[in-house]
Amino acid sequence: TTTLRKEFLKWLAKDFVIWVILLLQLLPLTTSIGGGTSSAFATLFSWLRIFILQFEAIQLECLSDRDNAFSLEYTLFTLVFTALILICLLRKANSNNLAGMKQALFAFVILAYTPATYLAFSVCYCIPSNDEDGDISVMWADPRVRCFGQKHSPVFVMGVLVILFHSVGFPVWAHLKLRRLHRFPDSSRKAEIIHYKRCFGDDYLPKYHWIFHCQTLLTFILCSTRVYLSEFSDKTQVLKLILNLVATGILTSMLCGLQPHKCHTKWKFPGQFLVLLLVALCILLEFINYLHLEHDVISSVFVEACSNLVFGLVCFVLFILGGSFYFLIFHTKHKRYFSGNFLFPQIVRLNSKGLSAGASSAKKSSLPSHANRNFASRNGIVVHEGNICRDASASVGDNLDRKFHSLEREPPLHPEKNTDLPKSKASPVRITENAGNQIDLQSYDEQFDIVKV
Repeated sequence: TTTLRKEFLKWLAKDFVIWVILLLQLLPLTTSIGGGTSSAFATLFSWLRIFILQFEAIQLECLSDRDNAFSLEYTLFTLVFTALILICLLRKANSNNLAGMKQALFAFVILAYTPATYLAFSVCYCIPSNDEDGDISVMWADPRVRCFGQKHSPVFVMGVLVILFHSVGFPVWAHLKLRRLHRFPDSSRKAEIIHYKRCFGDDYLPKYHWIFHCQTLLTFILCSTRVYLSEFSDKTQVLKLILNLVATGILTSMLCGLQPHKCHTKWKFPGQFLVLLLVALCILLEFINYLHLEHDVISSVFVEACSNLVFGLVCFVLFILGGSFYFLIFHTKHKRYFSGNFLFPQIVRLNSKGLSAGASSAKKSSLPSHANRNFASRNGIVVHEGNICRDASASVGDNLDRKFHSLEREPPLHPEKNTDLPKSKASPVRITENAGNQIDLQSYDEQFDIVKV
């Protein structure tokens, strides 16, 4: 129905936007826009740097100028701390409004991870400098600011706290929390599992849920190497090249070898692979540009050609991602996006409260309408008739029509006995009536066994 489809599309749109932003945040961490790179490349990446809250492209002096006493850093760090504190306070929230607020806070903390980590590293790193008073330490982000002075000390303390609680503490806590939920599942935790899937997404199979945190670790490595390995020396730049390429290669190899995506999210793999490939190319371009600037062993023409190649690939990937969003949100009709999505049992349960009122008259049910029989071929939902199971009554059937559009009758299927069920596709959903006239929705999923209405 309209309500059911809107709920799915709302989730898909939110999940897609967060997923794309997290991927695009990796690109500006890997390369500089100076040296021998082309003007088109410099313009594109200056705009991509907006994803990590660097506003050189739109020239927001109120946010990029260091004379304003680090207003951007203070604002972002304060918002992150506030979100983390509210998440802790709302950890026992049960109402829909508070749960929705908690999910929005999780989304903000996840999206703010890359810019907050990068800014925290920037304000905490000091480099030596020569001054009229002798050797002093100044900020890496702004050499005009002396380290541990009156201006630097407050933002330094906040940066250290952000690194401890947000950059390191939050991913570790999230990994341990999800690991415990997936490793020791029980019926009392199904609502909690759904809640955290709403917060962290449902891209990967339960046994590969840690892949999400591997991408977070890659982000942490790219942020740290960009700040702490920025010195123009051969040893530092080679170490930076090796660390970044190894981290990117390991994540790419795991995605290719393990194939951790669920059937309804396999379309994300090409996008992730292309972005990680671009990250590797940008890392190589950064080193080539260093060789050109420092040793002049590579011509500026070659550097410019490489940057134009990367520019073209980035534009191609952005076009693919935009097209994917359009077809995913406005042309989603395949059954995998419905029966395979973790929200399906919950949405059915929440939208089918009226079914119990008509359950007592289920024995008088008739055959589903002709419109109902068209639904299974489109969305893979079937009605199972056992010995004492029969179709829902007219009132129940009307509710089902409104909730699901339609239902299809099929012969009894018993997954524990039937070996012909396709394992690569989403399992069918069965709506049955037991001896107590109670409607059961059975979804043979890896996480959810039975959701009773």
